[in-house]
Amino acid sequence: MSRHDSAGILLGEGERMICRTGRHPASLLPFAAIALLLLVPTYGISLILLIPPLVQMKTCSYAVTNKRILVKNGMFGRNLVEIQLGDIFEASIGESPVGARFGMGRIEFRKGQETIRFKEIKNPRAFMSSVMRVRMEASA
Repeated sequence: MSRHDSAGILLGEGERMICRTGRHPASLLPFAAIALLLLVPTYGISLILLIPPLVQMKTCSYAVTNKRILVKNGMFGRNLVEIQLGDIFEASIGESPVGARFGMGRIEFRKGQETIRFKEIKNPRAFMSSVMRVRMEASA
């Protein structure tokens, strides 16, 4: 029997949520800087620039279950990327010095010839740690 978790992610039989995160709020900084620079000349209309990245930040979630990694994007979950943990043969994490200080980074998973990138992710080290822990448990 399938069931949904609190983020609306469909979990399969015997599947449980291990870790969930999303886009880091700092991903809004470039857009906020531009909006602030244009604030006075555009009479505040430039704040509209913040709407698309804000929606993207609020509607993107990354999850690790005991069987797979899921990425859900879109206002109503229109885009779902699923990676089976057994399909991953290489994983890497990248953080800039500023990103590391604020808990933001990127993660890359190699699956065959395909590279799947999660950028501007909150707590990338904790997310990667969860992935590695689940993979270790599955192989034991």
